[in-house]
Amino acid sequence: MKQVVIIGAGGHGREVLDILRHQMEQTPDLSVLGFIDESPGLTGNVIGGVPVLGGWTWFGTADLENVYVICAVGTPAAAARLAGRAESLGLSFVNVISPLAYISPFAI
Repeated sequence: MKQVVIIGAGGHGREVLDILRHQMEQTPDLSVLGFIDESPGLTGNVIGGVPVLGGWTWFGTADLENVYVICAVGTPAAAARLAGRAESLGLSFVNVISPLAYISPFAI
């Protein structure tokens, strides 16, 4: 089972959590482990029923077998930096696609 850690517990992270929940209805091999966020005071909080696991140091203390990440930070420059950091740690990424998504056949 893929255990997903969402990087970023802000507004975009919460939206990604919602999409993940919809996707888990179609893909039962996914589960949400929690959020990673460096914001002071968030560690241990529960957001949308999911815990904030801590900051980046959490990855150094966790068993990462079957752990996948998705970067859910809305600012493109910050998302690129954080995704690069996850990649440098050797973390695997998971795609999150809403089952409600529609892509027009005319999209280029």
